[in-house]
Amino acid sequence: MALHAKTNADGIGYIGSESTFEAGVSSVFENGTKFMADTVGILMRNSKWLRPALSSSDTLDTPVIAGLYPINSSSTATALGMPTPSFGVVEIIIHNDTHKRATWMPADGAGSWVRHKTNGTWGAWKQSAELWNRRVLSSADNLDTLTDQGVFYVYSGTVSTALGLPFNGVGIVENLVVGNTTKQTTRPVIGTQEWTRHKTGGVWYPWTEIAPAVASPKQTTPGSGVKTVPLALTAGTTETNTDIVGRSVRVPVHYGATIPRWRVHVRNWHTRTGGTVNTSHALTGVWIGKGSTTTGTYTATPTQVAGAATIPAGTTEWVSSWINHELPADVEHLLSFGINNATATTAAYPLGHAWITYAAADVTALAAGSVVNRVPFDWWIEAEVPVHVPAVAAYGDSITAGTGATRPMFDSWPSQYGRLNGFLPVHYAWPGTGMIEHLTPGDHIWGIYGATDKPDAVIHFMGQNDIGNGVALATVQERFNTTVDLLRDKVAPVLHAATITPASTKTTEVMDVQRAYNDWLRTMPKGVRSIIDFAALVGNPEQTGLQAQYDSGDGLHPNTAAYTAMGNATPKSVTSKPLEPRIKDTGTRDITTTKTASVNGGSVFIRRRDDLVMVMFNGVSVNTAGHINIVPLPVGLRPKSITGANWRNGLVVDDAGTSVRNTSYFNGFLRILGAETGKVYQGTVWFYADGDLPTPYPGTAA
Repeated sequence: MALHAKTNADGIGYIGSESTFEAGVSSVFENGTKFMADTVGILMRNSKWLRPALSSSDTLDTPVIAGLYPINSSSTATALGMPTPSFGVVEIIIHNDTHKRATWMPADGAGSWVRHKTNGTWGAWKQSAELWNRRVLSSADNLDTLTDQGVFYVYSGTVSTALGLPFNGVGIVENLVVGNTTKQTTRPVIGTQEWTRHKTGGVWYPWTEIAPAVASPKQTTPGSGVKTVPLALTAGTTETNTDIVGRSVRVPVHYGATIPRWRVHVRNWHTRTGGTVNTSHALTGVWIGKGSTTTGTYTATPTQVAGAATIPAGTTEWVSSWINHELPADVEHLLSFGINNATATTAAYPLGHAWITYAAADVTALAAGSVVNRVPFDWWIEAEVPVHVPAVAAYGDSITAGTGATRPMFDSWPSQYGRLNGFLPVHYAWPGTGMIEHLTPGDHIWGIYGATDKPDAVIHFMGQNDIGNGVALATVQERFNTTVDLLRDKVAPVLHAATITPASTKTTEVMDVQRAYNDWLRTMPKGVRSIIDFAALVGNPEQTGLQAQYDSGDGLHPNTAAYTAMGNATPKSVTSKPLEPRIKDTGTRDITTTKTASVNGGSVFIRRRDDLVMVMFNGVSVNTAGHINIVPLPVGLRPKSITGANWRNGLVVDDAGTSVRNTSYFNGFLRILGAETGKVYQGTVWFYADGDLPTPYPGTAA
């Protein structure tokens, strides 16, 4: 049977009958068994392509004639340094004396191997049947110096222990190299666990267990009524842990939209790396109450909203039941929890602002503990709100988490932006991270908030650390393009971006790349909706560092004032959802303690909603007659255009309900005119104010 029926003129060559072909290549058959006849026949371009069989005295390092060279025995293959000890065929392709290629095709069918000679030097044999599948590792290998990309195999517990793997047994190691950064992932054949580690800046970080995959955020169904929004209280940074026995911890909670119902998620892990801490902790409960987010002091005993529970070890999170305790917009609250372990137990210690004591019983005390910027465990609130409430995500690093602010996370620019405009802020922010860590759809960070609904928009503000590690402009741009696609798919389809703020800690070369990257961002690549120019806002004119009034002191991180400016500069239009009118509202404030000495007993309350101010008297008794200053009014709660002795009329009704007295305002005081000694006054005075609300609000939330 002719394998090819055309003549030599067709460029392939005439092979003739099968018997003729077999006679010409009989040396590639052993024990009468044909070996790859069809494959070799196709590869042959003319009768000269098949070369004589190789012997043990030959060398493959200096071939001068291209072609197919049979190897007839396993001993010859071993002597020639073939990657497998079996008979087969070597194909040599020669470009010139310094650039050659050798392909080894063993007869046992176990794939093929390739090696190249480049610039006069032969490289190692690499299996080409599936190049990503690499060799078997031995105890002599060093994972720290592994440069080949691909999947490597571990076939014994002895080898896994010698390599320093976090399990003892058979498994695989995947090695991914991108520039100067290396990421390794390993998992045993038996079991569902998986670990990862990475090398950045020449330093290897320890193996950390990856949490099981969770559902990505889902798109809210139009007209579904409510949606869920994740509100982070902490941000995972470098894997910092602490040992705790007893703790009382309270964190500030204050949002720009009302949250009718919510629940709490807690996990002992590091959100940035996915690394878990394999210890459980005794939670005494969770409490919520009104209080000062500045001082950490409760105004009254907080309400317990979750009972005692165990925060699990490892990858499992604890989730409270749904809590029907409304968190009104623009009302300050404190969320507290207690830990009461029998012995010192290790806990993840991410970034966040809190007040702590070392006794779980202090969880309901009015007074605050010591101020800290680290919080035990990863905490976030799952808020259930009407679908019309806007939610905006921010993807960034430490500058999105609020590092450098008085209250990290709470004073971050997304948090301040949300409180100012009635948005709920969704933090995809981890100090120290970069786009390099989030380039694959399977990365754990895309699922950290479970099956919550997708935000309405996302702002891309990542790149500070990518650029800081000295990578080229093209590399940063490529990472931006990749993460934009992932953010649109995993977080929100409506995407905006922000320029990277300058840092005086970076070299001139690095800042040149950063300025070029910001200029490129201003061209609105990848179809971003808009660019928020944070760099121009808080950076100096030369873009070599932050403006002095915006520098936290380290030359890199902005301060609270800068984050306020960044929040104010972020436009309301980042979401495609129509915004409802934003109402200024202090909520009802108890200002009884600000009464003057001329007033006895009773209570006084004040509230400003939009431009209307209401002052409410409840059983206020005066001890003198005439003009009486009752309470001071701070700027933002005074009547419009008040100067000097400017009068405004209001109504105060006495206890008999028959006598009406005028009120006036003098130098910021609310004054009763014509009062009678001993009279008790009830009622409400109202007037209009203008300007911003006072900061902070007077008194306490009522």
